[in-house]
Amino acid sequence: MAEAQTLDQQLEYARELRNQQRADTQKNRDERNIGKTAAHIARHPIKSVKEAGEMALQFGSARLLQQAWFWLIWSFGLTLIYIDIHALGRIFFPNVFCRLGDEWLPVKTKTARAAATPIMWFETAAVIGLNMLAFLIIVIIIAIIGTIAGVADKWYVETAFTVVDTAIKVKNSISN
Repeated sequence: MAEAQTLDQQLEYARELRNQQRADTQKNRDERNIGKTAAHIARHPIKSVKEAGEMALQFGSARLLQQAWFWLIWSFGLTLIYIDIHALGRIFFPNVFCRLGDEWLPVKTKTARAAATPIMWFETAAVIGLNMLAFLIIVIIIAIIGTIAGVADKWYVETAFTVVDTAIKVKNSISN
């Protein structure tokens, strides 16, 4: 009888361990990343209040950029506006805005940045492509509205469709 209780206790202990492993949620993963960031800060101490503020702004803008990418489809492309602002902000305020691709890194080290370089190039190409697509959609909408309203002359509609045709030819030449 004592062996059965021991076996039951062992089974209960195994169930508790399994439940604890399942409880490893996003919150726990975030806490581990925060610990990594804290370890990085411990190795590279902050030298001034200005540097601390810049790190906080860069971390916040990186999270905003990550959310902008996440919600890009569901916002029907409206978060592309923030992505463009972030890319331009990086040019004018490099200490405030992180590089494209760095928003996915929990810790900003040299090896992590080297690993993120392909992501940076992919995101840069995606931003350029999405902006071209948005411009194309705007041109098509203006051409359709102009045609329906009768405001557009024949040359305006022909120019709009020429732009669309040229964009399609460029896309086909790139993909081939």
